[in-house]
Amino acid sequence: MLLKDYKGINDLKDLDNQGLEELSQDLRNAIIAENEANGGHLGSNLAVVELTVSLLKHFQDKAKILFDTSYQAYSYKRLTDRFDIFENMHKIDGYSIFQETHEGDPYSGGHTSISAAWASGYKKIDNELVIEVIGDGSLASSIGLGGMLNFASDLKNKGLFILNDNKQGIGINKFNYLNWELIAKGMDFDYIEVQDGHDFDELEKAWKFFESSSKNVFVKVNSEKAKGYKVLTPEQALHYTYPKNYTPSQDKTFISSVEVFVNQLDEILKDKNSYVYMAGMMYAFGLSEVAKKYPGQIIDAGIAEEIAMIEAAAAANLGKKVYLIIASSFFQRTYDQIVHDLIRNNSNLTIIIAGANYSLIGDSHHGIYDLNMYNAFESILIYQPSTVGEFNKALFDLNYKGTKVIRVEDLIENVENKVDLNKWTYDVNVDANKVVIAYGSSYEKLKKYIQENNLNVGLVKAVSLNPIDKDLIQQLVDDNKQIYTYELVFAKNNLASSIRVKFENTLIKDFSFRKNIIGRASDDYIMKNNNLDFDTVFKSIEE
Repeated sequence: MLLKDYKGINDLKDLDNQGLEELSQDLRNAIIAENEANGGHLGSNLAVVELTVSLLKHFQDKAKILFDTSYQAYSYKRLTDRFDIFENMHKIDGYSIFQETHEGDPYSGGHTSISAAWASGYKKIDNELVIEVIGDGSLASSIGLGGMLNFASDLKNKGLFILNDNKQGIGINKFNYLNWELIAKGMDFDYIEVQDGHDFDELEKAWKFFESSSKNVFVKVNSEKAKGYKVLTPEQALHYTYPKNYTPSQDKTFISSVEVFVNQLDEILKDKNSYVYMAGMMYAFGLSEVAKKYPGQIIDAGIAEEIAMIEAAAAANLGKKVYLIIASSFFQRTYDQIVHDLIRNNSNLTIIIAGANYSLIGDSHHGIYDLNMYNAFESILIYQPSTVGEFNKALFDLNYKGTKVIRVEDLIENVENKVDLNKWTYDVNVDANKVVIAYGSSYEKLKKYIQENNLNVGLVKAVSLNPIDKDLIQQLVDDNKQIYTYELVFAKNNLASSIRVKFENTLIKDFSFRKNIIGRASDDYIMKNNNLDFDTVFKSIEE
């Protein structure tokens, strides 16, 4: 059967292996074509095609099936009545790349490991069969293992827990040595292993084993990541694939801050007392080659941001020079570690928050919430540079004893080493009555817009978000300036909030994200839909 003839999961009932294999190959081809056109998480999806087809053939619509992170869910979504998904997956009003409740899925996913706890929660309350599909190193996290343990502890309703084991994660899966049979049986699962996760007879045997068991069943399915697509680099196969016709932007105005950080690692790691920590993003951050050069100094905690932060804090408490790099969207997981571990221990480490901006991937990956997490703590220094020089200054200034956060996005290639990052810069239209305070790449873009449109609006660059430059703000207040902030972060507990706390009687209007859910869209759409496009912003200022 081909996808064009497929009308729903009832069609799977009577298909023999040949028909299932034909459908799987067509499905795999469709996934590859969609990713070649738009990019995406290809490897993990190609690993579970036959697994998904087999599950739906056997269990039909009699089960809740949860796919962890949802990067494995393309086949499932296509086979559950979203027939035009591959034509509409990357459109503004199209289908999400994740499982979504508004599309009829059991949960809205996007971050690793959470599905195990979702599955456990459903299983304890709902009599419907719950099937959990997790892989790509996701069981390495405390949430994943804890979810699995809770799933196993519920003996009232038996469930099916599937580990899609392709021996990899979004980076190298450092936990391949684990004996999952021993672990599963230790949790009182019945256990079966599928040696070839692309063989329908083996998969069917596992489902029948589950039905014959009186216990929860753990199925270890061995699969091949990126099966059927051989032109990928290892990094792409492990995580993300760019469109086939993708060419890097030739606009050299901004450069990648992560690239700048990687370029500084020789300088950092030549000191044997320096360490860099991350959570499963070795390939994504481009650190794999540097790690070979400095064995033992770049430490990957697996897909477990909480563990990475605590381990980094432990190294800092031993007097080491410690750097922790985490993507903003995944940093959200570490709030307890900020409050309990970093603050109480006064941990002396530098945290680089990558991707500190909205994301075109979707709701789960927006990097706009991290500032609101740690801006509540007076003892945490916070910087958001806009130039390479400012970034390097923040990176190498180790005089502060405590936690320092550097939020980074794209940087302009100005290597001037600013003397004092805590002093804001006010040199655009200083005589104007209305003044905007901005930081990061927003400052550079606003400056260009103001100059090109000959606007009589002042502009202040803030690199230090904590502490704020109270002297400059007091000057603006004394001069009766109308003060605005422009911030691509969530509106609560942002820079404007910090200024209001210190200057209680000062009226400040902030332009920032106010919607809890931003959605997935183009740059222009996100900006206009949140009233953050420059035309709307300056029209509001002029009123």
